[in-house]
Amino acid sequence: LPEQVLVDGQPAKALLSREDRLWLVLPEGSHLLQLEGRLASRETIQIALPLKSHRVEATVEGWQLEGLHEDGLADDNLQLTRAATGKDKDKPAEASAALQAGALPPLVRVEREVQIGMLWQADTRVVRETPPGSAVVLEVPLLPGESITTADVRVQNGKALVNMAPTVTEVSWHSLLQERPQLELITAKNTSLTEVWRLSVSPIFHVELSGIPVVRQQDSSGTRLPEWRPWPEEKVTVAISR
Repeated sequence: LPEQVLVDGQPAKALLSREDRLWLVLPEGSHLLQLEGRLASRETIQIALPLKSHRVEATVEGWQLEGLHEDGLADDNLQLTRAATGKDKDKPAEASAALQAGALPPLVRVEREVQIGMLWQADTRVVRETPPGSAVVLEVPLLPGESITTADVRVQNGKALVNMAPTVTEVSWHSLLQERPQLELITAKNTSLTEVWRLSVSPIFHVELSGIPVVRQQDSSGTRLPEWRPWPEEKVTVAISR
């Protein structure tokens, strides 16, 4: 919460706090609104935008901003992540071990089902593991040769930009994959997500698997559907031939 709210340089006169949101009465017209306050020692801060903004411009220093599009449009939630500095890296572990009040850091499960057949495609589900009540803003790396076909899913630098509102428990998308003789599945270097991989192969293809072992060979109906639950940076290599 801000310690000071100014409207056109003067203290605001009509503020209302309701449902963890701060509302302000403004007269008609254009106004300059300033919110100032001290920030607790936290690594991430989320800013909800319950009313759709026409355009957002940001200047940040020492922080990374997520949830803002290149054309000035913003998602329903913005997230600021503190940028690590050389001084922060040199601090002893005890200095950052203090408990912090607030929501748990986000954790999601990314389930990918790769289908090799007449069409090479993938279905991805991102499921919230932490309790609802706070937004989840993160990047999910795409598979090699993956092109998302589902509308309204933003992609930047080979990653899907996921922005889940506080009440949303999962998001999903469908993708097409480029055909290639070998497909590598590699876990992202991100402590905010865990992954589950499943592979469905048409009888017209032969696959050879290498890497971490399969944890399950069939689904509940008895259909062959190898499944992996990798640890960070583990991988599976799928060699594919007709």
